[in-house]
Amino acid sequence: MTYWGEAYRLSLTGEVNDNWVDWIQAAVAVRDRPIVLDINSRGGFVDNAWNCYQLLQRHRALVTARVGASAVCHSAAVIVFAAAHDRLAHVNATFLIHSVAAVPPERWDAAAHRRFAASLENSDYAMFRALATRCGRPVAAIEAIAGEEPFSAMMAQSIGLVGAVEW
Repeated sequence: MTYWGEAYRLSLTGEVNDNWVDWIQAAVAVRDRPIVLDINSRGGFVDNAWNCYQLLQRHRALVTARVGASAVCHSAAVIVFAAAHDRLAHVNATFLIHSVAAVPPERWDAAAHRRFAASLENSDYAMFRALATRCGRPVAAIEAIAGEEPFSAMMAQSIGLVGAVEW
């Protein structure tokens, strides 16, 4: 975390994990200080992404998220990105939204399988609903773009995920 003008600037790279939560927690501790997030991540742990999302949503000052040239904002990183008030991306940045995935326990029976599947479905619904709300689009619009193929910053702007594309 670095001090940048009047804002804290966080470079969030690599896996979305406990470190991201710690860094964002430290930044939001200064309640009236704007935050700038530079994101370049292929994703990580969805629980950590939701923790970051909640911290940023409760922050009283402006939060700006940016995905730079040749950077990526995939999977769980999109949840963190979506929490920002202002969302910017370079025209060469890519995004990816997909269903939540998890590694099941080593041994499980049919009942555990059903509970696990239901948990993943609930996580998917919560994620798609939150992204739809932040993008100002119906859930179906977010579900339609979800998959395992990255999409462009221009496409992200067309669904409301990105507010401005930088050239």
